[in-house]
Amino acid sequence: MAERGTWLKPVFWYTASWTALVIVWALQIAPDLSHDSRIPWAHAFALSIINFYSSALVAVPIVVVAWRRGFAVSNLFLSIAFYAAAIAFASVVRFVIFVPLLGVVGGTHYSLVDELRIAFIPQFLGMATLLAVVLAIRSVKLSSELSSARLAALQSQIQPHFLFNTLNSVSTLMHTDVDAADEMLAGLCDLLRFTLQTSKRPAIPLGEELTILGQYVELMKRRFPGKLDVRVDVTAELRELPVPPLMLQPLVENVLQHARNESGDVTKILLWAERIGRSVVVHVADNGSGFRANGTRDGIGLQNTRRRLEALYGSGASLALRAAARGTEVLLTLPYESRR
Repeated sequence: MAERGTWLKPVFWYTASWTALVIVWALQIAPDLSHDSRIPWAHAFALSIINFYSSALVAVPIVVVAWRRGFAVSNLFLSIAFYAAAIAFASVVRFVIFVPLLGVVGGTHYSLVDELRIAFIPQFLGMATLLAVVLAIRSVKLSSELSSARLAALQSQIQPHFLFNTLNSVSTLMHTDVDAADEMLAGLCDLLRFTLQTSKRPAIPLGEELTILGQYVELMKRRFPGKLDVRVDVTAELRELPVPPLMLQPLVENVLQHARNESGDVTKILLWAERIGRSVVVHVADNGSGFRANGTRDGIGLQNTRRRLEALYGSGASLALRAAARGTEVLLTLPYESRR
């Protein structure tokens, strides 16, 4: 039943496309037949149906094979030879069907050989064009499915990574302050509930993303009481910008893992956003120790974020780190056109 449902939609569009060609061609030739027939419209549609539906019928095997197997670029010569032979054979079969039916409805009485001589090349080129369209649609569909699958895989990595890190924080706090750990665990439940609701959507408003971030920050403040100061400055307009869920939390988590002040000073994080031309840049700056000796401090969170940006926006988005006057600044660039 599922397989039947899978094929219903493409069969419908395939039939509808050929039917549209039938109607358009019939409307074009009907005026030319009006002086030769008392029923030019019926005659025109009969000729058009035979003409296009015979092509549609013999093209079905080629379309099915092309959709399932595609075009092997690695074996370019063999692929071209295979499809050329298939189109040539289908074209001959089409004329075998077309010529007798044409005589039935009173069309021109050419022989099979004459029809092949006159119209074989246009028929061949028409079916080759159909093949190219099918292969192009298949390529776009596969590319879209690949991007979706890749993005889903990346998205699925976020929640376990985030959950394990936060539970590790609760575990650490259990040894020093049981009540605070209990409160932190309750806050984690609320955060996970909200996160699970939003993660099912491909994008959420930046305002909702900041709400998730705020809940995470509150959890971290319980773990590091009096040692964490996070400030957010984002305008109401930019809070409507759609962003992938859990895009900001890894940035703050990265600060706590790699840039938190071990000296006892308060770790300060400032997050703000600005529109620059057709892009929106989200800044996350800290007062930590800055870059490591190798010039980077990428963890799993930042690496995952970069892959998600690439899967979603291609070269239209980026994530960069740079040294600030004190500490490090992360710049998350998103296309403003993604705003809905």
